[in-house]
Amino acid sequence: MNLFSLICITSNMKHKLFHFFKYGAFTLVWMAFIFLLSAQSKLDIGLDDIWDILFKKTAHIFVYTILGLLITKLLYGYRHWTHQEGRVNEFAIIILAFLVGLIFAFSDEYHQTLVPGRDGNMVDVYIDSLGLIFGVIWGYRLHLDKLRHSVKILLTR
Repeated sequence: MNLFSLICITSNMKHKLFHFFKYGAFTLVWMAFIFLLSAQSKLDIGLDDIWDILFKKTAHIFVYTILGLLITKLLYGYRHWTHQEGRVNEFAIIILAFLVGLIFAFSDEYHQTLVPGRDGNMVDVYIDSLGLIFGVIWGYRLHLDKLRHSVKILLTR
């Protein structure tokens, strides 16, 4: 192995490590944001009851869609960082991303039972799961588009 290939490998490892920590930091910050929202004793936005419920459930879907996306991107970054060769089981990454998000959703609802004025609700976990499904699919699609783009570049050289 010559010096040039060693420099390229080191540079590639730094890029992949940066990717891993970047998405790890974003994921942890987003989880902290969700945790802080859950720690509020009462989230009153001043709307009628039906609009209040609709807004809050839509917010659940939104924040967990973003969480699912970030977890999926983090897991794909980890796969690249560990230099695993060959075909990776995409289904395993998707399931793991969903399960990590689902465990967080359960823990978030349990956390709400400890906050005065709040209660945990399984319906919220179901709604969070819907958001996670959207986010994981979104992350998977972004990964596929990145692969397609890489293949197009290789084929046009």
